[in-house]
Amino acid sequence: MQGYKYSYRSPLEALSDARWGKSNLPSGMEIRTAVADQKCRKRHNVVGVWFAVDYERQELAVKAHRAKLLEVKKQLARQLRAAEDVLSKKNSLAKGRESTEG
Repeated sequence: MQGYKYSYRSPLEALSDARWGKSNLPSGMEIRTAVADQKCRKRHNVVGVWFAVDYERQELAVKAHRAKLLEVKKQLARQLRAAEDVLSKKNSLAKGRESTEG
């Protein structure tokens, strides 16, 4: 944003500028700032960089906690099977009642 004569320290700082919440409609300054922010984000591929860094961090976290994550996955699978068993028994009981009532 420095190229547009703004002194925001991060991409999120322009969005959270306290001046923007003081009116129901955007001011000329807010619109100019938003346009400059979008041009800057596009020029520096901010979204692409954020995505790549976030992806890398997630991959590192998964590798670092692989054993725990696999255990959680197994536990969720057991819970899902238990829920499916309960639902299938309820469906069987309901169908049994329908056939005796009909």
